[in-house]
Amino acid sequence: MNDIHLGEMINYYRKQNGWTMKQLGEKMGKTESAISLWISNKRSPMVDDLDKLSKLFGVSPETLMFGDTNTSVIDRTVKTLQKLEVPRQEKVLEFAETHLKEQKAEEKKAAKIVPFKKKRLSDEELWDVIEHGVANDGTEQTDYEKQFFFNLLREHLDNDDEYED
Repeated sequence: MNDIHLGEMINYYRKQNGWTMKQLGEKMGKTESAISLWISNKRSPMVDDLDKLSKLFGVSPETLMFGDTNTSVIDRTVKTLQKLEVPRQEKVLEFAETHLKEQKAEEKKAAKIVPFKKKRLSDEELWDVIEHGVANDGTEQTDYEKQFFFNLLREHLDNDDEYED
């Protein structure tokens, strides 16, 4: 996973809400000292405390424990959407549906791209390629080298399914 610690997340969301440790403790029914131990990662909150913290902060328990994720983007979007009046909610929905249609069209277009098969070279065409090659030191290839590479390439090309007949 990542290196985010629960205490850091509790402290982050506490500050985001403008609460002191004492104020958070009061909302949780805990002492300031208990909150301090959570934030310093010396103690961990119980499961029911995690649930209460996530509700207080308006984030999922997963986000509270592991940090910002795609799920929290959805959570924040829904939370914001719920605060909007219905006409504005409808505009957001229309916007999202438009983007979804665009995304589907892009996916469909990408799915239609079919890789073409490479043309299989005739012996004459392959030999022409070999004839124009040079040895790795830049000198002309010997007849033996040309024949060797011709045979090697022909065998490879004959066994390669990506080439059409």
